[in-house]
Amino acid sequence: MKPTQFFLLPFFLVIVLLSTQTPNAYLFKGAVLSRLIKLPAETVWPYIENFCDLHKVFPIDVSFCAAGSVNKPGLVRYMSLKGQPPVGGPGTTVLYEEHRLVAINPKKRWLQFNTTTNNRLVTFWEPTMEVKKSGRNACKIKWGFLIDPDTAFTEFTLKGNLTYILNHVVTVLHTHYGVPE
Repeated sequence: MKPTQFFLLPFFLVIVLLSTQTPNAYLFKGAVLSRLIKLPAETVWPYIENFCDLHKVFPIDVSFCAAGSVNKPGLVRYMSLKGQPPVGGPGTTVLYEEHRLVAINPKKRWLQFNTTTNNRLVTFWEPTMEVKKSGRNACKIKWGFLIDPDTAFTEFTLKGNLTYILNHVVTVLHTHYGVPE
């Protein structure tokens, strides 16, 4: 074996080891909590449980169900929002995702869904959402996630985006029910 071949052997082994890792090696797992919602969990849950009309409280443009039975596992939801203009390009980009409801437990105020199709380069996205009591007439929304993100996401930016969305939901609910911020 030539000295240069011996020198390159460790690099080859690193490349082989990296290429045999499972995709799950890059998953982010975590959760974010909304700020305190000054409404009972029983009042907030129907807005999360309503899988088809997400646009009523979330900062998205369109949300509707395309297939399946309302609030039953297998239900398919389509949602979209206008994103930022592409770098150097005119207009806006429409971001879309299609979700499938995996599980729902109305008694525990919890649901889980996954992404079946999207144009955001996310290959695996399986969130859970839960409305948790926080005192007698207050609650928080817990948004758990397991995601294999595109290279533009870091765990920090993902948590920041989800927190922003949840805080938007709190503001919408407080406004709707006349609760001062």
